[in-house]
Amino acid sequence: MDFKITRDNAFNTTLRGIGRTNDTFTVSSRRTYFLFGSRTTVIRRKGLKDPIATIKWYFRYSGFFTMNGQEHGIDTFLSVDRHLSGDRTFSANGIGFKWTPSGDLRSYTLLQERVRTAAQLQRRRFRSGVLTITEDPGELLNTLVVTAILMWALRGYA
Repeated sequence: MDFKITRDNAFNTTLRGIGRTNDTFTVSSRRTYFLFGSRTTVIRRKGLKDPIATIKWYFRYSGFFTMNGQEHGIDTFLSVDRHLSGDRTFSANGIGFKWTPSGDLRSYTLLQERVRTAAQLQRRRFRSGVLTITEDPGELLNTLVVTAILMWALRGYA
C-alpha cells in the first residue's frame, strides 16, 4: 500500500526527516509461522530498494523496530493512552506510528487532521501523517492453535 506526504500531513516530526512533500512511500507486510507467528512490516520510499524502517512483530504488543541499522525493542517506543481504549503509539527517528490491535491486517491509513466528534478530539494529538497499522485480532489465537496442533502431533516423540 502506498501513502504520500502532502502539505496537510507533514506535521512536526511525524514524517519530517524521511521525505519531502509529495514523496510517496510503500508499506508492505508479510506473515511467517514457525511455532509462533510473526509479521514483518517494511516501509520504503517508492522506487528505492532499501527500507526506511522495518518492524518485526511478535504476538500482539512486542517486537523489534529496525531503522538505520539499529534494532530496538518495540516496548521502547510504546505508550498507552487510556482515552484511546488501549491503542498503542510509538515514534522513532521522525516516523510516527499508531498501532491499533484490532481489525484488518491490511488496513494501513493516515490519520487526518479533520476533527468532527468529541471522540476524534482525542486523536488530534497524533496529527496528520501518522501511519495506522491495524492488526488482525485473530493472529494470537491462530498462533496458539497452530502450536497446540504441533504439540499434539509431536506428543509421542517427547
